[in-house]
Amino acid sequence: MSPLGNYGVGYFCRSFSNHLNVRAMNDTFNQDLIAVQDELFRYAYKLTMDREEANDLLQETSLKALDNRDKYTPDTNFRGWMYTIMRNIFINNYRKT
Repeated sequence: MSPLGNYGVGYFCRSFSNHLNVRAMNDTFNQDLIAVQDELFRYAYKLTMDREEANDLLQETSLKALDNRDKYTPDTNFRGWMYTIMRNIFINNYRKT
């Protein structure tokens, strides 16, 4: 049996290529997330009218986006996706109070 088992060299090349594509996509996602932070903070402040609550909302939104990055479709409206997440978190938090 081959030292690669049932997998050929092509399998490992494709796997490595996919890994590089995912890494590049993650780098782009992270860069987009960082780039939109100031704008999201302003939106959070408009929603909450409180600096501390705006910071909390921004943090919760960023964490939710990071947890769900696999659901984001690359080359679509990242800002719109982030605004939707923030608005939904704000509404859900409002319902709890």
